[in-house]
Amino acid sequence: MSAGRERRDRGAPGDGGAARTVRRPRRATLPAPEGSDPEPRDPPAEQRGSDENDARLREDRPPHWG
Repeated sequence: MSAGRERRDRGAPGDGGAARTVRRPRRATLPAPEGSDPEPRDPPAEQRGSDENDARLREDRPPHWG
């Protein structure tokens, strides 16, 4: 089966043999653009103190939490 064509199946039993179209997946399968890194790496994580996030979360509490 070539790309761009849809396959036709016979219908379900009891529907009179009507043909129905089988849908292809809609995910794009394009090649990567020129100049892109085929194996990107994540930047190094910043070191933070364990208390830094806790203090920020305490300050960000909604007013109805008391």
